[in-house]
Amino acid sequence: MLKELNKLWFQARRQAAVWRRWNRKLPHNRVRRSRIRDARRRVIGYGPPTPLAELQLHPGFCRKVTLPSGKVDVIANDHGIEAAYRLAHYPRPRPEDVVPLPITEAEIVRMHKERCAS
Repeated sequence: MLKELNKLWFQARRQAAVWRRWNRKLPHNRVRRSRIRDARRRVIGYGPPTPLAELQLHPGFCRKVTLPSGKVDVIANDHGIEAAYRLAHYPRPRPEDVVPLPITEAEIVRMHKERCAS
């Protein structure tokens, strides 16, 4: 469960980075143009611009906030999943050396049910 949550967290981080790159562009630059090819499959021009839709963010890890300057940014929060995964990932030689996870098992199960439902 923790491994799946960690994977979702990394995907959400990537989505947030892609959204930030998309948001930095001016609206007239958020377009895609299809390539026009000739009979020999060579590019001979480009079609009309079609606007790119706003990218989806993972609702469990990312949220959009409006800054006092008026700009919109994405806040990504891992809820302690990454630290717990790093601690659980490596075995310890003795039971005394085991460090407790920063989040409880019940919280991990709850987050897994909420975020991995699809």
